[in-house]
Amino acid sequence: MSKPIGYIDLDRRFRALHGLGGVEEAAASSYLRGSFGGFALGWDELLKERLAIVLGEPGSGKSWEFRQRCALLKEAGRPAFLVELERLVSGAWAAGFSADDLKRLQQWQNGRRNGILFSGLRR
Repeated sequence: MSKPIGYIDLDRRFRALHGLGGVEEAAASSYLRGSFGGFALGWDELLKERLAIVLGEPGSGKSWEFRQRCALLKEAGRPAFLVELERLVSGAWAAGFSADDLKRLQQWQNGRRNGILFSGLRR
């Protein structure tokens, strides 16, 4: 699969933010621990979790990365879907799928395989 023009794979790392005090402490901890070798998950480990919420500053590339990761998973034959956050909140989430993706979603819902749902802002 070709990458979108201008897309750069960051090899982003993720870490849990359990039990941190406030927003400022969580932000500082995420920057400092990432820089100094704190425990971090890559995409392969993150996608094994039952539920993960990815937080990041506006403009940090989350939506771009979700689109790319979803496309890679679909290419590999895994049930992966991208829903724009606005559609998810409004309840009109299925309207954002192509006919092929909607068919894949319905097949997945009727099966027993785990699936991956990405949700980000529309860009």
